[in-house]
Amino acid sequence: MSFELAPVSKGGMMMGLGVASLMSSLFDIKPYFHLQVLSVALTYSYCCLLSQHFTCTKSSVLLLMELILYNSAVNVERQFGSVKFASFITVLALVSSMLSFMMLLAFHRLDINYLPAGPTSILFSILYQFYRLVPSAYTFQIFSLKVSNKSFLYILALQVNI
Repeated sequence: MSFELAPVSKGGMMMGLGVASLMSSLFDIKPYFHLQVLSVALTYSYCCLLSQHFTCTKSSVLLLMELILYNSAVNVERQFGSVKFASFITVLALVSSMLSFMMLLAFHRLDINYLPAGPTSILFSILYQFYRLVPSAYTFQIFSLKVSNKSFLYILALQVNI
């Protein structure tokens, strides 16, 4: 599997996420990428709404996200086409930013004050499209449990979520 016919996945997502996470780690600005209620609502710093999707704050989460994106985003981009996939990611980032900020405002009284940085909503929506569009290549059985080749990718996604 390669990045052939998938320039948005290669350049925009894989390389962009890796370089942005590396630069935020080198310059020690990772805490500024968390989406916090006080920083957005009180100081009107709306750049935090979109910048949360460009970097991962933990290197282990970055590794898992890169693995999942390599296995799923390339296939989804080939099914969608590069222009449609790029517009899908852009609209998804905007909608996710607004919904996560509204969720933080709604649950502020329950001491949910911040969300960690990372493109988790983008990752899981790409994973859903991967589930919908790409058929499994083979299935096998482990202790009377039917498993497909895509199950290992879903286990990695479970690790990102935890």
